[in-house]
Amino acid sequence: MHQSSFDKMSKFRETYLAGREREPLLILDLGSMDVNGSYRPLFVSDSWQYKGIDLAEGRNVDIVLPNPYDWTGIESTSVDVVVSGQAFEHIEYFWLTMLEIARVLKPGGLCCIIAPSGGFEHRYPVDCWRFYSDGFSALGRFAGLEVLDAYTQKENLGYKDDSDTWKDSVIICRKPARPLEQAGLSQFNRDILIEAYKVTVADAGQPLKVDFNPIEHPRSFFEEPQKLSDIASWHEHMPFAFLVMDILKPRVFVELGVHKGDSYLAFCQAVKNFGIDAKCHGVDTWKGEEHAGFYDESVYNQLTAYHDPLYGNISTLLKMTFDEALAKFADKSIDLLHIDGLHSYQAVKHDFEAWLPKMSDSGVILFHDTNVRERDFGVWRLWYEIKDKYPSMEFKHGHGLGVLAVGRSLPQDFVDMLAAGKVDNSALLHLMYLLGSRNSLKYTVASRDRELVSFREKSTALENRLKAEEEKARNKDKEIASFREKSNMLESQLKASEEKIKAGEERTRNKDREIASLREKSKALENRLTDILHSKSWQVTVPLRAVGGLFTRKPAKR
Repeated sequence: MHQSSFDKMSKFRETYLAGREREPLLILDLGSMDVNGSYRPLFVSDSWQYKGIDLAEGRNVDIVLPNPYDWTGIESTSVDVVVSGQAFEHIEYFWLTMLEIARVLKPGGLCCIIAPSGGFEHRYPVDCWRFYSDGFSALGRFAGLEVLDAYTQKENLGYKDDSDTWKDSVIICRKPARPLEQAGLSQFNRDILIEAYKVTVADAGQPLKVDFNPIEHPRSFFEEPQKLSDIASWHEHMPFAFLVMDILKPRVFVELGVHKGDSYLAFCQAVKNFGIDAKCHGVDTWKGEEHAGFYDESVYNQLTAYHDPLYGNISTLLKMTFDEALAKFADKSIDLLHIDGLHSYQAVKHDFEAWLPKMSDSGVILFHDTNVRERDFGVWRLWYEIKDKYPSMEFKHGHGLGVLAVGRSLPQDFVDMLAAGKVDNSALLHLMYLLGSRNSLKYTVASRDRELVSFREKSTALENRLKAEEEKARNKDKEIASFREKSNMLESQLKASEEKIKAGEERTRNKDREIASLREKSKALENRLTDILHSKSWQVTVPLRAVGGLFTRKPAKR
């Protein structure tokens, strides 16, 4: 270890870990073997646990890794700090190692990596890379880490050892609190990179006896299809569409059987995004057939509405039968042909034989649905008849895809790829399966999202309807309450009226009784008067009352 590296790591410790000596930190040192020095003295604290990790046993090594890309035994989100110095230049696929660092760090965990930007070759056992601050920053973002600092020593600082020769670069990162899937590269994509590594590197880190290296075509791994319809049968093979376009770089591509365009649009996307000088031709009647089902003009209209603005300058849609389209192409003019029309044995055999003369010396034919044996699908039968007559390989996941090299002047990388696909338990096939599964998962998630949106819209509509009904119910309740109030008031008025009537009736009865009593008294008086008038005393005293009347009369006025 040169002195400038130790000093830079010491600066990291002072800047980012000072004041944390009482925290129980787990600190890993990648490439820790003490050959001519160690960082261990910088991380001595009663509360800290420092562990050195390397690829072989030795001084200052606590954990031996099987390889730099598989930190078996170190749990995810379990480490507080990862440091490394003078290791990354010796790691062939350092970006995979960076993903492991991101995996094991806790949210908020830190890493500090030091590697040379210059200096002479020093193989240990290999010397692959030099780093600048921009490259280190890109590496941190690639792994989904927050870059806190990145710098490169550009001037000689007067070290007495060879420190100034190396002019170290330094990156300091922090793992964000949000999950890695949201912060940067997803765990699924990380697994895909590991599989790509396994295609060419065995578990022991030694090259396999296969010449094809998919890592040389990284854009095909991370190119994601822009259009996924509900016709999902090609979703799992789209990664190979990107890979085959990247390797072959065909001048002319033809697809027989476009339908909604999932596969065709993926090929067009590769041509456009990869900058391939190619012309694409999609042939279909857009009426459907017994296997795909029959459909109306809307399928074609929807396809052209999407296709024309994006790919109209590189692609032509030929609305005709496959046989009618033959005249559009000269013999030996097509470099890549995809047959995906009617899937009966007779139909696909006819398409193969009719279009074979159109294939160029670097021609490749793709057969979709080699793994489908339902109804009268017969692609599998034709595939078994012809696959051994030409260099070939088959992807058996999904609906199956056969790759047939009918040309004699194919790119060597494509020939090597076919050989890699023939290896037992081929990691290449597994890699394509993983990449394809990503598309299927993406479509499934998107479908579920659409269903969720639809459910939420329906739920919102139902909630609004419920609110409206509740409002109606409240209005009805108000009407009922008002009616009850009026009813109660009327009942009160009625009751008061009834009481008044009863009181009036009682008064009437009292009057009637009073009248009856008076009538009885009057009758009694009449009877008494009658008795008096008919009595002897009244009759005897008549003269006396007459004389008495004379004396009681008043004199007349004069």
